[in-house]
Parts: sequence; structure tokens; C-alpha cells
Amino acid sequence: MTIAISGKTIYSWAKVLFPYNRSLTGEGNLKTFKFIKTNLKNLNLLKFPTDKKGFNWKVPYVWSVKDAYFLSDDNIKIADFKKNNLHLVGYSYPVNKKISYKKLKKHLHYIKKQPNAIPYITSYYKKYWGFCLSFNEFKKLNKNKDYYVRIQSSLKKGYMHVGEILIKGRSKKEILLSTNICHPSMGNNELSGLVTTMAITKYLQSKKKLNYSYRILFLPETIGSISYINKNLAKLKKNVIGGLNIVCTGDEGEFSFLPSKYQNSLFEKLAFKILKKKTKSVKKYSF
Repeated sequence: MTIAISGKTIYSWAKVLFPYNRSLTGEGNLKTFKFIKTNLKNLNLLKFPTDKKGFNWKVPYVWSVKDAYFLSDDNIKIADFKKNNLHLVGYSYPVNKKISYKKLKKHLHYIKKQPNAIPYITSYYKKYWGFCLSFNEFKKLNKNKDYYVRIQSSLKKGYMHVGEILIKGRSKKEILLSTNICHPSMGNNELSGLVTTMAITKYLQSKKKLNYSYRILFLPETIGSISYINKNLAKLKKNVIGGLNIVCTGDEGEFSFLPSKYQNSLFEKLAFKILKKKTKSVKKYSF
């Protein structure tokens, strides 16, 4: 029996996963994989040690956060991590000190053109700490006051995790589907791609007969892909005939397609042809 996944089910998955504080590593990623495993069969969790090199990249330390905010003199919490995990710059190191507005401002991020939005900022590979807040909230700060900064975070040795599912078909030749899991509390980028890929995987697992095998990857962006490729390059080159990275599927805009560098694979030509046939418009980007 082939299972059709309803939009209601996909949305219910997104509601559960939305608040998890995902990053390249950490507890939020493990909670996400645990949820995926309860809904999909045969999820294999791969571990890559911190400091492990993949080509010329290196897996960063495991980042954990207990709490983060800064205080004005009247003890009002500003940019409270517990209220919205986007308030803290990803991979911020621990801080516990009082500083001037002038020094604090160097560590604050906002978007003037979107005054109510909290931007998402990370510093995976450079030692830094910072906060993100709306421009409207930033404008309320008193320039003549000092502020107490508290970031209860840690960076420790451990592992980065990648989720992998192999669905075997008649042929050993594989179609590779991947999606990113590293962004916290953002519906379109990357949560929509994650739950869309979960739905596709559940559908494929329910099929009795598949011509090709399917390899599905749930991984942190860039370093997860690089680490996986570094470890499995020979196998991928031998078996994979085509693939897609599924991201940003949650907005109401037109479908978009980013081809490979050379734009000459049969798989991407087929995918673009289907998109043009099934949708009113498709935006094609240049590699």
C-alpha cells in the first residue's frame, strides 16, 4: 500500500520541530533526529568527531546553550534566548560581564528595512558572541546606560550527526535526496525542506516496488555535506545517478530550480522539465 502524506500531517511535524534550537551540532539536532526516527523507518545516525577534517573543512565543537540575554539597569531582559532562540548568534561563546552601550552595539544585529524582524546570524568558525533583535527593539536601547550580558553556553568536543536512510530498489543505482536541518525556528529556511523530505521518504518507503534505490540525507548545511562526501565519495561516484537538495519549500512564491555547475545531467533536465509542466512558472537560477 502506498501512503499519501497530507498537508495537515506535514504541518503537524513542523509545529513539533519548529522550537528546537538546531545548529551544526548539539541537543536540538539530536531531538530533531529522534523525532524523525519516530516517523521514518531505518534512520541511521552517522557520527563525525569534532576537529575531524573533511577536505579542507573541519567539524566545529559541539555548541550547547542554557540561557542568554542582556539586561538594562532596570533588570529587564532584552534579546531573551528562552523567548526566541534566534536572539542569540549561533555558536556564541560564554559571556558574563557588564559593558557599555558602545561596546554592546558592536555585538548587536538587526535589519533596518525589516524593523520587526529578528535576523538569523551564525559564527560557526570564528570566535564571537552576539545578539539579534528587531530594529524597533534596538532603537529603544538607552545609549547612556551600561548593560549586563549573560550567555550561558559551552563549546566542547563531541560529534556532529548526519541522518541517513537507504531505500533499496531493483537497481543498485541510487537517487540522492538531501535536506538541511541546521537552522532553528524558521519555517521556510530550513524547516520546510526537512518536513517535505520526511514526507517524500515516507511515501517512498511505502512503495512495494522501486526501480532505483534512494539515499536520503538529513544533515547540517555545508559541513555535514562535505563530511559525508569526504567519507563516502567512492560509493557516491559509483552508484548515484542524480540527486536533489530540498530546501525552502514552505513559501507561496513560484518554484525555483538551481542547476549543477555544468547543467548537463539527465536528472536535472528531467526535473526542470517536470517542474515546467506541473507548475505555472519556474525561476531558474545560475550556478
